[in-house]
Amino acid sequence: MSIEKFLTRKAAKSYSNKNHGICRVLLEYFSNEKKLRALFDQEIERTKEFRAELQKSLSPELENRKRYAEYWTHFLKPRIAVLKFWSTLCTAFMAVYALGGSLFTLAGVATGVAAPATIILSFLLISIVFLLVKYLADKRAFWYEYLVANLDAIAKL
Repeated sequence: MSIEKFLTRKAAKSYSNKNHGICRVLLEYFSNEKKLRALFDQEIERTKEFRAELQKSLSPELENRKRYAEYWTHFLKPRIAVLKFWSTLCTAFMAVYALGGSLFTLAGVATGVAAPATIILSFLLISIVFLLVKYLADKRAFWYEYLVANLDAIAKL
């Protein structure tokens, strides 16, 4: 497997579903000490396996592996910043559209000119689009941050 395969949606989804799904979060929150220890042991083992696969994908030689890990770390960090920017921008747009939708609805109801249901629906649909883009940007940024953390650890070996 090459490093590029770790950047795909499929790789991110398969790893994230095992370790960061809502069921996992709920188990982590409500579990007792014994169950927490078992959960963490499983995740530590999966992280070791993941890091080993990531190392193999970089290079079999230690020096090249470190150099490639640093290269990919420096390559991904700006991408994370861009994804966070888009996430923040979408959040701002959703807030503006929610405010605008509320004001237009109030104005339409007060004057009796516009049908509030149509206005609310249009603003809701636009907000859903921004919410989807925000979700996708956050999810990809999370995955890149996870990769960068592992690449940093590999570069420091």
